[in-house]
Amino acid sequence: MKITTNITNTYFDVGRFKGDDDVRDFCRRHRLDGFELLPYEVNTLGVVPADMVVGVHLSYCNCWVDFWTGNLDDILEEYGDLETVRQVLGADRSEFVEKYRLQLDFAESIGAKYVVFHVSDVSMEEALSYSFKHSDEQVIEATVELINEMLDGGGYSFMFLVENLWWPGLTMTSPDNTRRLLEGIHYNNKGIMLDTGHLMHTNNYLSSQEEAIEYIHKMLDMHGELCRYIKGMHLQQSLTGDYVRRLIADPPSPPEAGTYYERMGLMYPYINGMDKHLPFTAKGVRGLVERINPDYLTYEFITRGREEQEEFVSRQNLALWGE
Repeated sequence: MKITTNITNTYFDVGRFKGDDDVRDFCRRHRLDGFELLPYEVNTLGVVPADMVVGVHLSYCNCWVDFWTGNLDDILEEYGDLETVRQVLGADRSEFVEKYRLQLDFAESIGAKYVVFHVSDVSMEEALSYSFKHSDEQVIEATVELINEMLDGGGYSFMFLVENLWWPGLTMTSPDNTRRLLEGIHYNNKGIMLDTGHLMHTNNYLSSQEEAIEYIHKMLDMHGELCRYIKGMHLQQSLTGDYVRRLIADPPSPPEAGTYYERMGLMYPYINGMDKHLPFTAKGVRGLVERINPDYLTYEFITRGREEQEEFVSRQNLALWGE
């Protein structure tokens, strides 16, 4: 099992490190094998050496299914104008696919062992109201088409992992939908990246980490033999059910003024309020990891700086290994 933590190529993350030696020392001190890298905008590594990148997290377009299915009116409602649609998604489906192929080629070029893809679709309004236009099945159907176009004929060697969220798509609460997704993907070297915090968000009545562990085990029990496809874990906890229940009881209106990017920026306080990405430290977390026994275990945290990053990783190590 390779153990990593998450990082982006933005200065906010890579600016925490002085260079190659500092990156390697950080990993050595915290018994990490490297990083799961999320590149923003351009495929660069920052200060992270290529051999320290174990996995690459592909970019996530929050709202794309209407674009994929040709429902232009609804996609314009989200993005505002055609130029922004072209910037974010592309002029057509082939350009959208090509944006992902460039990321896949980058992952292959640096020797990443796996890539991660979010299986979800949600508009800004839906994220606040939890009143969704698309079903899990509709999102999965579109995702299968997209993934197959991305991967077919690419000759890639990495493992392709699909990640669960709590919005329409792969939620890991329906074995039938999980099976539909996996069976639809042509690529043989495939699996699931189970995000523990995201799975918690499918039950807004969890009140403790211990209850969360019990709930995750319940979902694993439901999935039975499909659990063999769980090749990676994003280990984190986020118990925000009270916040979400208050939010959807009286949902705020999504931001209307400004560009798509400005409006999306105003959404982050809400999203971060839902999905905190904190260390998962309950007594049963080691047993949960041992049950799944993933090839790749990523401590996926949201931190405000190097000091907090080191603190979170240390707390997670202590909960798992007692050191």
